[in-house]
Amino acid sequence: MPTQTSAHSNLHAREWFSAAELVALSLPGLQASKGGVLRQAQAAGWRVRSVSGRGGNHYEYHIRSLPKDTLETYAAQLLGLNVSKSLKALKRPFTEGLTSGLKAFQREALEARAAVLAEIDSMVQSGLGRSLAVDAFIRRANAGQLGAQLASFLPKANMRSGARNHPYSFTRTISRSTLYLWLKERAERGIEALAPKHIWRGPIVPAWAKALMKLYARPQKPSLAYVIEVLPQHLPAGLRMPSYGQALRFLNNLSSQSRAQGRMGPHALKAIRAYVTRDVDNLWPGAVYAADGHRFDAMIAHPQHGRPFRPEITSVIDVYSRKVVGWSVALNEDTWGVLDAA
Repeated sequence: MPTQTSAHSNLHAREWFSAAELVALSLPGLQASKGGVLRQAQAAGWRVRSVSGRGGNHYEYHIRSLPKDTLETYAAQLLGLNVSKSLKALKRPFTEGLTSGLKAFQREALEARAAVLAEIDSMVQSGLGRSLAVDAFIRRANAGQLGAQLASFLPKANMRSGARNHPYSFTRTISRSTLYLWLKERAERGIEALAPKHIWRGPIVPAWAKALMKLYARPQKPSLAYVIEVLPQHLPAGLRMPSYGQALRFLNNLSSQSRAQGRMGPHALKAIRAYVTRDVDNLWPGAVYAADGHRFDAMIAHPQHGRPFRPEITSVIDVYSRKVVGWSVALNEDTWGVLDAA
């Protein structure tokens, strides 16, 4: 197999990329220049690390920090199939930026941390040095001497990255290093940096996925055991072979439609689709009507006995124009109510 020379060469199993490498990938949602990517990463608060190398240190960014559209396109390129939107992992939430798309727990943690730091700021303004103010706050917190409102903020402030179901089960104590970390992040990137990152924990598309799917997605419907048996002949030299369990877990992360792509024909694939998209291009006004009834979303007095009840509302719409062409109100769902609406 010839050696790859494109920007995608030997990047499949990596999780960290420099700004220049991201530009070379030419993915949607990324700036087209190295400086643009650097500014984009700083504004969105991408996960970053410093790497020493030729020419000095440079920064690398984690792939899970990239925008969702960028990550989906990258996954599709690695697989060689149009299945990225069907990956269950890609539907899991992850932070696209520190200033937008915050989950409720992130916003609550940000506000709680800001309140804690505001208390420390007030102690500094009263004459204490920052170090003494931090130590005094920790002593008061550990001794339960904070006010009720401020004490209620500590469990929220201690929310960790990736937490989904709180509900504030974290410790009510706080460490000196944590407070200094919050102070540093606020000073360097603003108060928005206090929000814990909601890390996307879906799996990275493995390096062998594209070759595996090319063998698996065939009309002959080969078994996974057979695919694993012949896969070594189709992998680039030096690439690690997956076990049967690893390959099975990867396939289970795909939707049923994605797993069947290539193994089933178009008509058979329709049977396992979640829904069928339809349009009204070939209709005309009045060609098709749809009628449906539902209970009124409020209680009113019954006209006969006066007790509260919910009447039945039936409406008829023209499918082409989506206009309501008839409606009726009845005491309950019955044939006469449908006839009245029609």
